[in-house]
Amino acid sequence: MTPQIKRTIICGTDFSENAAEAVATAAALAQKSQKALALLHVADQFNTYGDDTVALNRNLRPARERLKQEIAKCCTSVAGVSGEVLHGQFAEDALVDFAAKHPVDLLVVSAVSKTAFDHWTIGSVSEEIAETAPVPTLTVRSSKPFEAWVRGERALKIFVASDFSNYSDAALRWVGELRNLGPCEVTLVYVASLSEEEKRLGSSKKQDADENQPSIRAILERDLREKATQILGIEPFEILVRTGAGKVDFQIVNLATKGQADLLVVGTHQRQGFTQLARGSVSRGILRHAPMSVACVPRSSCAVSAVPPCRRVLAAMDLEESGTRALAYAYSLVDHGGTVCLAHVCNPAASSRGDKAPTGKQSARHIADYTEQLQTQIPAEAAEHAVKSEIRVVENPNVIEAICQAAEAFNADIVCVGGNKRPGAAARVMGSVTLGVLQKCQRPVLVVWPARD
Repeated sequence: MTPQIKRTIICGTDFSENAAEAVATAAALAQKSQKALALLHVADQFNTYGDDTVALNRNLRPARERLKQEIAKCCTSVAGVSGEVLHGQFAEDALVDFAAKHPVDLLVVSAVSKTAFDHWTIGSVSEEIAETAPVPTLTVRSSKPFEAWVRGERALKIFVASDFSNYSDAALRWVGELRNLGPCEVTLVYVASLSEEEKRLGSSKKQDADENQPSIRAILERDLREKATQILGIEPFEILVRTGAGKVDFQIVNLATKGQADLLVVGTHQRQGFTQLARGSVSRGILRHAPMSVACVPRSSCAVSAVPPCRRVLAAMDLEESGTRALAYAYSLVDHGGTVCLAHVCNPAASSRGDKAPTGKQSARHIADYTEQLQTQIPAEAAEHAVKSEIRVVENPNVIEAICQAAEAFNADIVCVGGNKRPGAAARVMGSVTLGVLQKCQRPVLVVWPARD
């Protein structure tokens, strides 16, 4: 009963009622995707019989007979069903090892199963598999939504725990594969810390933090929509952004529950040991508390685009020759139809006279003057290539911080800065601003050096 070596969905079963939900879901997905299905049962986890093959086979015979019955049930809807009784390892290790050694696309387990040793409960097998498996792991609570989806009776309602990491990208790509199989109602959920986003985006500090939330949410929704469109293609999908305090996993589960999600998908860092204790695990919290089925997708399981897009380029402008060079490369890098942001940071003290802080009118006049100067720097060829231009002038004594914040707020794919001299002796040669942006900016940075003498 060894499974065939081809793209396969595998499902672990202990023959319990809850495991039957996982088997039914795995069979439905195999039928929908036209993939093979392999049912796996783990017995003699403590390797009781050692090298005694006769005793081992005698002990495994009931499990093999039961597995044949499970295979027969699945054969009515799935072509290419096989099975195997594994032994000598704990269930989580056996299933993960099998997935690593075979061309497996998905590993399915039940969320809760009440066996004698309670090996299939949340907090043991399903969590261990999700944190170590090289392929996406689907932990099933109910098979009904998946079976109805396969029969074409309804769309599958999917919530995706999202952020701006590669792990979230992997989750979206996996959801994209499901959308290719049948209709899905997809909602991206992002829970952000308001204070962290204010610092990252450079939002102004206000007495009432609630005043900042709408503008920050608008930026986050815009960036998530761009990211989702790049991965999932055309809409429809929905975006839910929440800013506030509290545990991220609880808030995501709460939103998915209110939205009556059939499936909650999350990318996983697969942290283990001390790292998991120190930094926590959103995916583990979601897996443990979600009342719906949960898919955990490791970053390594989904192919990443080899050539990233360059739709939004920020040019750090100092109104000198170095800024002009950075701007020229910004327009040469941006994709057709993309946007270049001309960003200039000025010192607030420059807009006032004497030692007094600038008034609102002085700051506005100062910013307007720089905006007019930057407007003249936009090349005429930009319109020919359908490239749009934006101008951002901000007052901030910390130029490095302001450039990094502008790059985040603009959602830049790359940042162009001008270097004043040829590289040689670090900060003395590069200039403190250029070096600071290289060190602190979370976006790719291109330093444009002057031509050789």
